Amino acid sequence: MTQHILITGASSGIGFTSAIAMAQRGYQVFAGYRRPEDGQRLDTLHENITAIKLDITQAADIEQAVAAIEKVVSTSNRLIIFNNAGIAVASPLEFLPLNEFEEQLNINVTAQLAVTQAFLPLLRQVKDGRIIFNSSVSGFISIPCVGAYAASKHALEAMADALRRELAVTSAIKVSVLEPGSLNTPIWQRSLERVEQLLDNTGDDQKALYKKLITATRESAGEAKPSDNLILTPLIHACETANPKSRYLVGQNAWLFRLLSRFAPEAVVDFLIYRQYR
Repeated sequence: MTQHILITGASSGIGFTSAIAMAQRGYQVFAGYRRPEDGQRLDTLHENITAIKLDITQAADIEQAVAAIEKVVSTSNRLIIFNNAGIAVASPLEFLPLNEFEEQLNINVTAQLAVTQAFLPLLRQVKDGRIIFNSSVSGFISIPCVGAYAASKHALEAMADALRRELAVTSAIKVSVLEPGSLNTPIWQRSLERVEQLLDNTGDDQKALYKKLITATRESAGEAKPSDNLILTPLIHACETANPKSRYLVGQNAWLFRLLSRFAPEAVVDFLIYRQYR
């Protein structure tokens, strides 16, 4: 059975790492990109990788991606849609511009559904169709300065739950969610650069209020983190096992956050977070 996987946001980070690994594993990989230079680089990585222009917020890009993949996928194939593309908006909610909050939700939630809806007819036609969402521990626990990101991941997980249960009734399509903790990926460095710009545009009072919190967030983002290769084992399991899990925790701190969120009183969780940021 020929195996195909579409990876959105394959230009860097988890998407880039996953594209190479799945190609080496024998998958025909469609690697989604936005910038032309990224597409050129992806096309030279491996003979099994095909770069495909895919800005997930653009309906025309999604339609063209579906048309391109339809041409090469037959009914006897396995097809996985790995909804990996996303952004992280880091900022205290008090002075986060609402248009940036909306962009966070649009890219991390609405656009994920747009891609999924477009590919569902094709997923129903193949022998083995699967959908995987790349979420985060922020999908079940919220910490300071990433409230917008956490809101998007909470929404993404709710959407994935509903979709998994709907498709279990109407098809054989399987839906899984990956929940990485802190990994070495460039997404947070880009978001912290933006929060510094936002802080510069606020008043002196807000700067004084949030300076310590922003500094702690920056230091946390700069700490050494596990490689994003940790995503590969759960990703492969979700792609290939007969009965994939609905959720995959990725990394030791993901398990710690899950235990805290599930079993510790909220007052205890609040205290631990407060102490860290003090």
